[in-house]
Amino acid sequence: MDFAQEVKLDSKEKRIYILLRAGLFILFIAGAFYTAFVILFPAQYFSFNFANFNSTKNTVLRPRFDENPANRGNVPQNKSLYFDTALPGNYSIAEINFNLNKKSSLPVTGNIEVKKSYQAFFYSESNDHTALPQAVSLISYADSVYAASGKFIYPFDSAITFEAMGYNWTDVIPTSADEISAFEKGKLLTLFSAHPDGTVFIDNGNYFIIKDGKKILLTQAELSAMNMKIIPIAVSSSDSSISENCKLEKNFLNKKKYFCEIPVAKFKDLIGKDYEFKTDFSADVKIDSIDVRFKQNINLFNLKATAGLIITRIKNNYVGK
Repeated sequence: MDFAQEVKLDSKEKRIYILLRAGLFILFIAGAFYTAFVILFPAQYFSFNFANFNSTKNTVLRPRFDENPANRGNVPQNKSLYFDTALPGNYSIAEINFNLNKKSSLPVTGNIEVKKSYQAFFYSESNDHTALPQAVSLISYADSVYAASGKFIYPFDSAITFEAMGYNWTDVIPTSADEISAFEKGKLLTLFSAHPDGTVFIDNGNYFIIKDGKKILLTQAELSAMNMKIIPIAVSSSDSSISENCKLEKNFLNKKKYFCEIPVAKFKDLIGKDYEFKTDFSADVKIDSIDVRFKQNINLFNLKATAGLIITRIKNNYVGK
């Protein structure tokens, strides 16, 4: 039974009814356009809270001075603060915000430099060639894929992480339950992870292996003895030397907040999933938190790139390899 047929509206009520219907339709269309915009031109957010240095909610990676953690947020004028973010895909601008402690001094100037490669390839080089790890291999059991390094296996959380880390599906070797059980299970590999020990990179004919947070240039004899079972991961030291810069500015409404925007579009064809930021301040500061946002410009290239990524993820999730 349709009770609406029994409702009688005068002319004024009809006009209000029509306007409300039109408003609801406009809101629906606007919502659909906004949803499409967010999907096709996404932004990615990262943050770090120094009050909770070891929190799993921190997605800005490894705030540090060279190799030493900056675990209190105190940044001296004469030291550079480094931190990373992990982000596959193409983006146009990185916006960085520093929220200073209320007792922090205020710098007059500041500068941020960004580069792109892999976290592990940003490691400093070591000459310690003793007890080199075995080269990583890739194995699978049931629906899971692992990086095997020494006595540990590290499961990948997704196909996106596997590919973003530069691995090849053709290198994956199926194994049995007995073979898998011989390993100890290591940490889950996510987009935020660095490559495990035993990872071998190739850079313009030079081979490097990762060991204890360092990269070691392999000799030909060491390389021959490795008996590698996978293709080394391609990197480029020339790519990782390409950089962009921006000058920090004080927020007009909050004197304890400094920010700048760096164009990152030129990094789109460079190898790697990780961005390394280097920050210098003109005074000693104490940072409470760091926020980073990557966003895309609205153009046809970014539209095609995002659409292609969505299609790839659908295939990975529902079609399989």
